[in-house]
Amino acid sequence: GKNTIEEIAHQLRKIYDIPEDILLEDCKAFIAQLEKGEMWCRETGNPQVLPANESTLVSEIYLDIIGKCNNRCSYCFKSTSNEEETPYDVVVKRREEVKKIGMIKKPVVFVTGGEPMLHSEIYKILKYLKEKDYFVVLCTDGKLIGHDTAEKIMDLVDMVQLSLDHPEKKVNEQIRGKGSFSWVMNAIEILNEKNIAFM
Repeated sequence: GKNTIEEIAHQLRKIYDIPEDILLEDCKAFIAQLEKGEMWCRETGNPQVLPANESTLVSEIYLDIIGKCNNRCSYCFKSTSNEEETPYDVVVKRREEVKKIGMIKKPVVFVTGGEPMLHSEIYKILKYLKEKDYFVVLCTDGKLIGHDTAEKIMDLVDMVQLSLDHPEKKVNEQIRGKGSFSWVMNAIEILNEKNIAFM
């Protein structure tokens, strides 16, 4: 883009409650890391993407497919986000864009949101990612993991990542809301029964 580092830091200051000088230092450190990893260089003040080498191949992808969520976690910005879905064809397009950058043979893709199980095309998206030989991790709060759901996802995911912030029900529900602890415990029981890996 055409913005200077200072302008970027100034824009970030409008979004985050962080002093501008700290944001500026963070931006500079981030750019330095990109240059060190040979992911870009500066020529006459303009960044240029360099060809990928082994150290710069993408190994993990976080695929945020929906803003809508059935939780209102106290710390999560998603509680105020819109509820739009990322359409299936856009997921395919994003995957092709990442492929052009360069990926390891079997990258990990974390399918997240919001709550990805609320996406109207979730099974189609998971199937596509699995067919493209990703290690697919479905990130969910567990509420929508029932016996039927588990049957549908068992061949489409490699692992399910469940949302649990504390081992005590009371504390977890103070953070994630009423019922959140039970959702996870129920999901664990079903995933175990179906022999689906989870964390």
